[in-house]
Amino acid sequence: MTIDVKGWPIVQMCFRGVITQPQFEHWLATLTDCIARNEPFAVITLSEEPLTLPDGYRQLEAVWYKQYKQPFASACKGLARIASDDAQFAKLNTPAMHKAWGCPYFVCRDLASAERWAAEQL
Repeated sequence: MTIDVKGWPIVQMCFRGVITQPQFEHWLATLTDCIARNEPFAVITLSEEPLTLPDGYRQLEAVWYKQYKQPFASACKGLARIASDDAQFAKLNTPAMHKAWGCPYFVCRDLASAERWAAEQL
């Protein structure tokens, strides 16, 4: 498993393999650290299949989201999601997903498009 996080102010996050609860919590802490910098940033995420998230991850994310939704929306100038296939693209590119994070949201199929879009947001 890995959740790789690299870069600034365009932060790339890649999820792969079996994610444990401590790893998921570390990822949420990383998002919190990004907000704490008090500098604008953009996020690019990629989930490589097969991916297994820990039991209860939605609850962990919901608790974090309730506390940090507004600070995240203020600091993050854009969230780009890279879809690995058409089914994932459809799942990520819904009106609810576009509204969820409170910042501009973009779904694409390749890193170059995500990087261009993220740079434009900054």
